[in-house]
Amino acid sequence: YDTYTNKIIPVGGGTCYITVTANDKHFGVVSDKVKVTVRQKPTGIVMKDSKLSKKVGNMFKMNATVLPANAFNTAVYWTSTNPAVASVDEFGVVTCHKKGRATIIAITGNGYTAKCKVKVTGKAKKKGVMYGITNVDGLFIRNSASLQGLQLGQYNCGVSVTIVDKIGEWYKIKYNGGYAYVRSAYVTITSDQSSGNVVNASNGKISTETWVYTGVGYGANTVAPVGTRVLVTGASGDYYQV
Repeated sequence: YDTYTNKIIPVGGGTCYITVTANDKHFGVVSDKVKVTVRQKPTGIVMKDSKLSKKVGNMFKMNATVLPANAFNTAVYWTSTNPAVASVDEFGVVTCHKKGRATIIAITGNGYTAKCKVKVTGKAKKKGVMYGITNVDGLFIRNSASLQGLQLGQYNCGVSVTIVDKIGEWYKIKYNGGYAYVRSAYVTITSDQSSGNVVNASNGKISTETWVYTGVGYGANTVAPVGTRVLVTGASGDYYQV
């Protein structure tokens, strides 16, 4: 607070109180205060990678961090200098279309930028299809590999899915004649054509009250009552993975 101009001058982001005190001859010392919140504008943006080499057909997610951490507007806008080679959607997911070079640019709302140069070479080795089963109720199906992606629907536990790719923490799956995305943590792989591995999953039911562990034989997390239905996806010694 500038006592000369009687103006509040913001010097940094955060919240404070301005207190005014007066000594009144009738009421004595009186005071009042006002809460002031200063919103910090972004002062920059950074990306983890400044240069990448990818193959035609690759899809991957770029991540950008707006500075400082307490900036009030952390929205990031994405663009590509050569979308015919490598395009980027509004969530930072890059798709490599053909050989060449492109620069992926992340932009803050007030104009700061960060750039990553992408070199796209020959076609990537074709990945095998994987199959899995959802392991949670209410799993959102989205149109992009992002929590901000449009919700297309939901899966309950036990739904079989066909996985064609993985982007970060997301699986790209076949959905309604096209493709969609679900979080990989909530899908249990049952077979993998790319490696030839097959995981036999089966339904089961708890026959006696038992502890459910987050690891093999330690760290009990909860209790499963008799009759709880489970999906058995593997075994380790005397323990089932469910």
